[in-house]
Amino acid sequence: MSEGPTTIWRPGDVLSSNLPITGDDFALLILNQPISSLSLLKSLVTRAEYIIAADGGANRLYAAFPEQVSLDCICGDLDSIDDEVRDHYEKRGVEIIQDSDQYSTDFTKCLRNILQHCIKLGYDSLNVVVLGGLGGRVDQAFSQLHTMYETVQDNGVRRGRIFLVSQESVSFFLERGKNLVLTPKDVFKENVGIIPLGPPAVISTKGLEWDVNDWETQIGKQISTSNHIRADVLEIETNERVLFTIELAQA
Repeated sequence: MSEGPTTIWRPGDVLSSNLPITGDDFALLILNQPISSLSLLKSLVTRAEYIIAADGGANRLYAAFPEQVSLDCICGDLDSIDDEVRDHYEKRGVEIIQDSDQYSTDFTKCLRNILQHCIKLGYDSLNVVVLGGLGGRVDQAFSQLHTMYETVQDNGVRRGRIFLVSQESVSFFLERGKNLVLTPKDVFKENVGIIPLGPPAVISTKGLEWDVNDWETQIGKQISTSNHIRADVLEIETNERVLFTIELAQA
């Protein structure tokens, strides 16, 4: 395995309601998918530096917390947002951006908006927590993963890390080289997967029940799913960006 920088991941820092409010750690992007945990949504809304809803994601936020007014922006082609919801947020001064570009998803449009927010405020980095991922239709789930994979390879669209939070898991793309993933037991269960969505990858792991060494993984051949955490810190080396997914303790 080629040597490279070590990337440290602390996904529990943005998901744990027990941590102090920092105010500048991440932007919250709400997709138009069912929200299974109102307590998680409330925690994220309270702690996010910037909150943006992707079109009908505004409907989801309004249904959960009708009086929530800390939403900063609604962005997308606006073919899904309810008139009542749009009127509600317009009256409260929420920025509403209609982008009819049919070659970009509402997810991508929101990521571009977050980038512009970073540039405007002079931020070098702002992580993004995406809520509502991988729920609903299969084609939409693949579209979300494709958007993430495309985005992590293009610094012209992002200035930070992207965490996709679904009903039962949080997922993100590991960087090339050595990755250390902190897995606090109060936030995560034991089940993890490491999945190459791009080219074939060679990975080595430490801290899993079934560790591998210089193991080639590829869609259509062999992939690592339903593995189990056996350490507080996982070490994963990879020569390509691969999707890492871990089960939430409170799904």
